[in-house]
This record gives sequence, structure tokens and C-alpha cells, in this order.
Amino acid sequence: MERTYDLIILGAGPAGLTAGIYAARARLRTLVLGSRPGGKPLMYEQIGNYPGFPGGVTGAQLMTGMLQQVSDLEVDRVWENATALSLGQEYKQVWVGSQQYLARALIVATGSDPIPLEVPGAAGYEGRGVYYCAHCDAPVFRVMEKSKAAVVGGGDSALYTALYLTKYAEEVTVVHRGPQLRASKAAQEAVLSHPAIRILVNRQVVEVSGDSTHVSSLILRDPETAQTSQLSTDGVFVGIGQRPNSGIAEGLLKLDPDGFILVNNRMETSAAGVFAAGDVIQKSLRQIVTAAGDGAVA
Repeated sequence: MERTYDLIILGAGPAGLTAGIYAARARLRTLVLGSRPGGKPLMYEQIGNYPGFPGGVTGAQLMTGMLQQVSDLEVDRVWENATALSLGQEYKQVWVGSQQYLARALIVATGSDPIPLEVPGAAGYEGRGVYYCAHCDAPVFRVMEKSKAAVVGGGDSALYTALYLTKYAEEVTVVHRGPQLRASKAAQEAVLSHPAIRILVNRQVVEVSGDSTHVSSLILRDPETAQTSQLSTDGVFVGIGQRPNSGIAEGLLKLDPDGFILVNNRMETSAAGVFAAGDVIQKSLRQIVTAAGDGAVA
């Protein structure tokens, strides 16, 4: 495989793959790096707001199509993450372990991952009742009778997780620390009208408890009264936000206080010849379609 490129793209989700498609069509010698080909959307059972699919499309269908386009355009792919960068004036150096690649330009599209629930008990029960991917872990409820699920968060991710969980759990409770939900009106209307979902606002999760094998309850606190209560549950799904995968750019690119990469409207970063796109950048809307748009611009 050629090790010197016109462009190297870090990340193989919607932003990175779209950038690869556009770069290849512009006849740029391109390499895409990333350990998760297809990115997070592969986990989404139904995407209802991606243009061109009136009846919706599964994440697997959408991202398999993008991956096929990249393959058809003969973009080089290495399904591993970059481990180090060096930003020279003429060439950007990218390492995957001991393997070095060079490129005249670089796009960082490394996405983001869920923010963990940092309360006593949460880390110890991860995978045993505390989950971050409903599409991966919701089927555990199939073997339970009269199962109960809790979702922590008040944004779109949390509410769509709650709706998905109704396929597996008899009762779903959304726990949000603020006085009102932050999700879109469409998501709120769908959740509020669902008979299997109830909403608890002004409730902070202060502890995850259970026995030696599995979660059994959440301890909640009302921030106004400081009173605590117990919520019985068979599983907790966390949807409290995203943390950018920008560690590889620390010290090389300007980041905001939360670690998101700062870009202008051309997706240019603070370093010449380095662009960024998708959920790793600072922006107001994080959707598949906006990530793809970022990738096209970059």
C-alpha cells in the first residue's frame, strides 16, 4: 500500500467516509483510518430524518452504502486508529503503531463517545446493568419478566433510547436532572404519548445499587428539596452527552473547553492543512446528515 497520500482522513464514520468519497472523486490519493468502519450509526435500528428515505433507513443500510462507495472509488482503508500525529509544513505524519503514513492534508473526523455516568456504583456495574448502547444491550430484557429500564438524560439520544427500550422492557423511566427535557419537540411528543414511558424531572442520579451480580435500583436526589428516593430498575441506559475523541489533537490544534476541535466555516482548524469534521468539532447540531455535510466541506 502506498504510504504517501494527498489526504489522510482519521475516522470512518459519516464525516470521514463522506470526505473520502468527495476526495476520491476529486482524484486525490486518499487513505481512511479508523477502527470502527461505519461509526456509531451502525448501531441505529431506524434513522427517520436522513434525506431521501421517506420510510426511514437502518444505520447498517446507510453506512454499508457509504462504505461500499468508498470501496468502489478505490480509497485506501486501514481499519485501525491513528496513534500519533506530527504536523509538518509540507507533510503531516500519521502513525498507526509503528507504521508511518504521510499526507499533504489531514482531516480529523474521529467522532465522540458517550460521557460516562460518574456516580458511585456506575463503573462497577457497567455491562451488568449499566449500559451506553441500547441497540447493543436492550435484548437482555427479553429473558426477564415484567422488566423495568431507566434512561438517564433529557436530550434526543436519551429519549430515542427510551422509545427503543419499549420493545424489550415493560416499563421505561426517563430520569432528567433539569426541570424540563432538552430534546426536540418530535422526540418529546413521541415519549410523552407512549404509555410505557414515564418522565422524572429534577432528579439527579447519585448512586447505582444492586447485588453482587446486577443492578437493582437507582438512588435519586431532588436538587430543590435534597430529598432522596429509590427507583427500582433492571437496567440503566446512559444518555447524558458526548465526549469528543480529540485526544490525538491535544497540543496540536485549538480546542474548546470541552475538548471539541475549533473550525471555521470551511472546516479549517488552527493548523494549516488540517481540517476537522463531524462530532469531534464544536457545533450546535450533531446529526448524521450534518456530519456528512461537514465531511463534504472539509
